[in-house]
Amino acid sequence: MSDDSNKRGGLVALAMTGAVVLAAFLLIGGLQDPDRPMAPEAERLLEEKRATFLAEQGTPPACGAESLELVGAVLNEKGDPGTEFSADQDLRVAVAIRNPCPTVVRFQTPTACLAPLFRLTRPDGTVQEGGQMCAQMISDWEVEPEGAQRASFAIGNLPPGAYSVEIPVPGLEGSGTASFSVE
Repeated sequence: MSDDSNKRGGLVALAMTGAVVLAAFLLIGGLQDPDRPMAPEAERLLEEKRATFLAEQGTPPACGAESLELVGAVLNEKGDPGTEFSADQDLRVAVAIRNPCPTVVRFQTPTACLAPLFRLTRPDGTVQEGGQMCAQMISDWEVEPEGAQRASFAIGNLPPGAYSVEIPVPGLEGSGTASFSVE
C-alpha cells in the first residue's frame, strides 16, 4: 500500500469516528501499519472511549408495538382530563396509544375499531362493559413518532362515588386505565 493511500485511509477513518480515532492516532504516534498490532495503550483508550460513548447514549428503544404506551383518561364535556368530577357532568372515557419512539410504529387490531370496549368498575364493585359495534377484521394502525392514536366513549352522568375504568386495545398488551371520583 502506498504512503499516500495509507494517509487517505487514516484521514477517512479520522473523519468517521472523530475523537476516538484521534486519540488512538496520537497514542500510536502516526499512521498505523495494518500489519503491526495496535499498541496496548491505544487499544485500552479506544475501548474506554467506546464504553463511555455507549454508556452516555444508552440503548435505543425497540420501537415496535411493544414500545407503545397505553394511557387511560376520563374527560369532562369540554374534553379536559381529570380525576374529580361533579354528578351533573357528561363524562367520556378515553385511551391514548402513545409512541415514545423517533420512528413510526405500526400494529394491528383484530377489529375495525382501535378500542371496541371499556370496563367501568362502579363504587359497589360491579363492572359495566360498554363499547361500540366493530367489524371483525384485521386493521392496520400506525402511530407517528412522539404521537398518539386515541379512542373514547361517552359514559354520561354518574352518581357520586369512586370509579375506575379499563380500556383494552386488542392486539396490544395491557390496557389504558384511570381512576376517578364523582361528587
